[in-house]
Amino acid sequence: PPEFNSNEHLTYEHMETLKINPQGFLLPEEVKHFQHLMNLIQETLAFEETDRRTLKESYFTPYIISTVPHVP
Repeated sequence: PPEFNSNEHLTYEHMETLKINPQGFLLPEEVKHFQHLMNLIQETLAFEETDRRTLKESYFTPYIISTVPHVP
C-alpha cells in the first residue's frame, strides 16, 4: 500500500488518536495496510461532531442504541 498522507479529513493527528500499534505487535507493512484502508473509508469516519451524520428518517425510523459504560 502507499504511504499515508495527511489530508483535510484524515490527518496525522487523527491517526495518532487511533493508537494503531501501541504494543508494536503489528509489522510496519501491516500498519501501512491499516492506514491505507482507513484512507479509503475516510468519509465514513467522524472525528468531529460536525462530521457526524444520521440516517434519513424517510428511509428508517429513528433508532436508539443502548450502551454500557466502558470499564477499563
